[in-house]
Amino acid sequence: MVTRPSKNPRAALDRPLHHPLHPEPLRQEFTALYMEWWPIVWSAARKQLFCDADADGAAQDVFLRLWTKGPRAWTVSYPRSFFRTAGRNEALMILRRRERQSPLRDQFAAILPSSELTPDELAARSEAVQLIEAAIAQLPARCARVISLVLSDDLTNDEIAKHLGIRTGAVEKQRARARRILQRLLPPFLPW
Repeated sequence: MVTRPSKNPRAALDRPLHHPLHPEPLRQEFTALYMEWWPIVWSAARKQLFCDADADGAAQDVFLRLWTKGPRAWTVSYPRSFFRTAGRNEALMILRRRERQSPLRDQFAAILPSSELTPDELAARSEAVQLIEAAIAQLPARCARVISLVLSDDLTNDEIAKHLGIRTGAVEKQRARARRILQRLLPPFLPW
């Protein structure tokens, strides 16, 4: 039986692999490939993502893609390089997806367009966005609503007041309070 490792790359697989086109000998071959190269894929993804669970998902995606492509894709000339690159590329795809979904991406796009970023800079930028989003989640509800509208929709104080049905002065107070709290919560190198 084939099982899937979790945080420990050397853990045994726990889910059976079933595919109507792959008979048992091919499953065993794939399992051996998986067990041998999973730690390489996982560690390459972990270096980019800084998170065990995300690295786990990236490694699973790499091997799922290999499984669906079939045995021809399992034979590579330089497996160590191939699997390290596959893990790194999958991690970068995850970071890019997160960046596209993040309401803060436009704030950083003005500073550094993502096409000009190296993979390390992209990972650092993604980590900064995650830190900011986590800090915003810790804000009081009113402050979080106001700051989210400022960052995601780039609304003025008057527009936010109209949208929320409150006075402009209240928006200004909530915005200033949010900025003070974020300055305490975030590292000094982030733009607050």
